[in-house]
Amino acid sequence: MGKGYQFEIFPFSYSEYLGITRQERGRESYIAYMNSGGLPELFMLPNEELRRNYISAIKDTVLLRDIIQRNNIREPKLLEDIFMFLVNNASNLISTSNIVKYFKGQGRKVSYDAVSNSISMI
Repeated sequence: MGKGYQFEIFPFSYSEYLGITRQERGRESYIAYMNSGGLPELFMLPNEELRRNYISAIKDTVLLRDIIQRNNIREPKLLEDIFMFLVNNASNLISTSNIVKYFKGQGRKVSYDAVSNSISMI
């Protein structure tokens, strides 16, 4: 097995983001900042598709390596679906019961405890 190097790269602050993108402080630039997460690597990628793929890879790394492996998750697809539900509904008031109802409405059998545990791990 080869040697690997690990180093941390922190996201840009909003002020740093403004300086790099040469944007004015305001609603539009703040929304753009929140959409990118301020991740420095995104500024090196030439197009939107590559940026989406990069963000997806980060999500997969966090879910797969950090959560699924650490907690020996038996249903990784359920965890990912709950994660995506939370991301897509971040601006809404949600409850564990609402998430269970959503999945049951999709024809999936999930328990309150499974959803609650998944949220705790995320």
